[in-house]
Amino acid sequence: MTDDSGTAFRRAMAGVLVTRIVVTALALVVSASSACRARTADMTTVRLAVARSPFTYLPVYLAEPLGYYKAEGLDVAIAEFSGGAQSVQSVIGGSADIAAGFYEHAIEMTAAGKPLQAFVTMLKYPGMALVISPKASRAVTSIEDLKGLRVGVGTPGSPTHFYLNYLLSRHGMSGDDVGVVGIGAPVTAALAVEAGKVDAAVVGGAMIVLQRRLPHLQVLAETFSREGVSASLGVDEYPGAALLAKEEWLKTNADTGRRLARAIVRSLEYIHAHQPAEILEQLPAAYHTDPDVDLASMRAFAPLFSTDGRMAAETADVVKRVLSVSLEAVRTANIDLGRTYTNTFLPVK
Repeated sequence: MTDDSGTAFRRAMAGVLVTRIVVTALALVVSASSACRARTADMTTVRLAVARSPFTYLPVYLAEPLGYYKAEGLDVAIAEFSGGAQSVQSVIGGSADIAAGFYEHAIEMTAAGKPLQAFVTMLKYPGMALVISPKASRAVTSIEDLKGLRVGVGTPGSPTHFYLNYLLSRHGMSGDDVGVVGIGAPVTAALAVEAGKVDAAVVGGAMIVLQRRLPHLQVLAETFSREGVSASLGVDEYPGAALLAKEEWLKTNADTGRRLARAIVRSLEYIHAHQPAEILEQLPAAYHTDPDVDLASMRAFAPLFSTDGRMAAETADVVKRVLSVSLEAVRTANIDLGRTYTNTFLPVK
């Protein structure tokens, strides 16, 4: 073989080798793509709407980084809203399958002819407190002293507003006896109380911020503890954050509902089995703020969660009683509370 022939041969063989490498690489890409599509096809997509409040809805946010959704074959697409009411409306409107909201929403929507059902109860204590601004326009030592003053709530018509109205009613007053002011999310709520833009306020997560900034913060009522819930609501537990869905969706997607319930219950179990700092490490970085405040918030909220996601009939009755003070539709409606919640999707004890 001549040098020219050898060179040509080597070039031809190199071309064949390159072709084989390219073909092999393409085969691997196609195989990986097919495997990815197969895995995606095996996953069930669930559209979940939630208010951007990572401590209130902590189990929802933990289940993804802990791998609990994936373990159940779920691809949970989370859409965040500024409040629980918007999350609920997204389910009513059909743009979401599930809402992480408060159980009160299930009763409220059912009374309005748009029934929802809670199928996992996350918070057994709602985590709210009625606090007094250090710059209140006059001294306040009791709930009766609030008459004529400005009282902040998250948003009018929200659980913080319902709690305020119930407290007022237990002390011979009504919502008309105070000036209700919407003060928004924890950061703006804390600022409103500190600056004296309101004389008092019902706050949730802002309570932790305020206690750090105002060591002598005056608290008239709270639901961060069993004692506080008992004193202000007359019950040992009061269901708060829950997963809500239309009853027909749960019937049609019963297996998906059970898988989602298992994932959230595993998150609840994780919360009770780990220290606040460990739980905080699992919370996605996008929800971290000041490290000290975050840790204090986790310490405050972790004990508020249920261990098993179940709801008791007597606690549902209390929620209806609280709502009846604020909402005529709930007060006058003939609601079958047994249709507003279910424990059947939860893991068997």
